[in-house]
Amino acid sequence: MYQLLDFNVDYLALQKAPVYLVGTGKEAVKAYKRIFIRAIQLGRMFRMAGVYTLDQEWFGKNYCSAFVRDLKAGKDPEGIYLVAENDYHKAKKMIDLLNESGIGQIIVTLPTLQFPLKREEFEKNRKLFFENREKIQYVYERVDDKSKKIWEKLLRARWDPESDQALLYRDALDLSMETGSRQYFPEGEIFKQPEKEGVFIDGGALSGSSAIGFARWCGKDYGKIYSFEPDTRYHDLLETNIRCHRMERVKIMDAALYDYTGVADFSAEPIGSSKVGQGEGKVPVVSIDDLFLTKRDRVAYIKMDIEGSECKALDGAKQIIQRDRPKLAICIYHGEEDIFQVPYKIMSELGYTRIHIRHYSDTVGESVVYAVR
Repeated sequence: MYQLLDFNVDYLALQKAPVYLVGTGKEAVKAYKRIFIRAIQLGRMFRMAGVYTLDQEWFGKNYCSAFVRDLKAGKDPEGIYLVAENDYHKAKKMIDLLNESGIGQIIVTLPTLQFPLKREEFEKNRKLFFENREKIQYVYERVDDKSKKIWEKLLRARWDPESDQALLYRDALDLSMETGSRQYFPEGEIFKQPEKEGVFIDGGALSGSSAIGFARWCGKDYGKIYSFEPDTRYHDLLETNIRCHRMERVKIMDAALYDYTGVADFSAEPIGSSKVGQGEGKVPVVSIDDLFLTKRDRVAYIKMDIEGSECKALDGAKQIIQRDRPKLAICIYHGEEDIFQVPYKIMSELGYTRIHIRHYSDTVGESVVYAVR
């Protein structure tokens, strides 16, 4: 299950596979409109293949340009299912029905992704945090006051089964929203000014939204962008977005960032969550050091949203980080230990003294650590 983020909207707008809307509330209309508008911008026609719901009043009618069917009566075996529903209980029931039917590709809009962890997961996290309390304390003592408050809420939401997770994540999001803040490229109290020269490394490019965001942040005044995306399913979308935004000096890399250069196992998961280091597939991998140490270009900014490979990719960038001292924007929510292990590595091993932790959703996802040397 995944949030309806920009790359999901682009992905759906360009798909040849049938797309089914699950839900008939205000959230469903909002999601459909976002996709429809983006399809027009991309020069593609988009129409929902069908709508499923549990609301009997809609059975047999048309909704969002598609025929409405009963979700309990059976689903089409192929396609992408977009669950868009504000009501938690109703959304959860819909998702359970889809999972029981063996549906592989499910996208969930943001308001419905607040499902609680299972009790055993809380217990596992509590044990993990206790075993690594020295690392957690090390980071906590060295971050700014706002990061302390945000991090406390993110950690508690993972270990305290009695907490209101949705409230904690919402509080963390609210604390993160300083003036000019945006995910990966915040201004104001974190980065005083945009990076105007040098190379931007976009780890986990997907649809190209990060590359586009970086170009806007710099006023298109940058050296070069390297967009790393090992999942070739997104390359058409990535190339289309780069072309539509008339961006130059962008090199799309058919490889994953890792701690060595070669080939690694690869699991091609649904929409935006493919993983390196596991699975039956194979994918090219490259370390930042191997690729850039022989180049004269200065690496100015590294962003990583790479589904749990962040620590390994940082290990593969140690020499470049020592040489070029780039700004960092690294996700810390994919792996079980990433929420403390990534900031600890950045400070204790890579020598960064100024780090900030921010959070960009009212769910468990989209937590980022920023670092400046």
